[in-house]
Amino acid sequence: MKDQIRSFILPGGNIAEIVTREVKACLQALMKREILIAGICAGVDVLDHAGILCDVKSTHSSDADLVTDKNVITARANAYVDFAVEVAKKLNLFASEADLQETINFWKHYQRVQ
Repeated sequence: MKDQIRSFILPGGNIAEIVTREVKACLQALMKREILIAGICAGVDVLDHAGILCDVKSTHSSDADLVTDKNVITARANAYVDFAVEVAKKLNLFASEADLQETINFWKHYQRVQ
């Protein structure tokens, strides 16, 4: 079943329950397989604790709100829309450039779909 994983997304919030050896091992295995790994807010801390951010640019190593490097996406809490869009782009979830732009306009620029 683990070989079917396409992405692993870590949300923010209280990470105390998920900073475990099992999660660390899972993340490291996914990193070796170049699976998309994404963390936002405190989820970035989980990635850091697991060693995923070694040799990877991230929000821990820059002032940017969103950083994509290799197969890792990290974001600060305020970049939740950009984070979701970036993850969706990496997973090829948009049907077209127009679909992508419509999503950005709706969620980031608050433009209603007509």
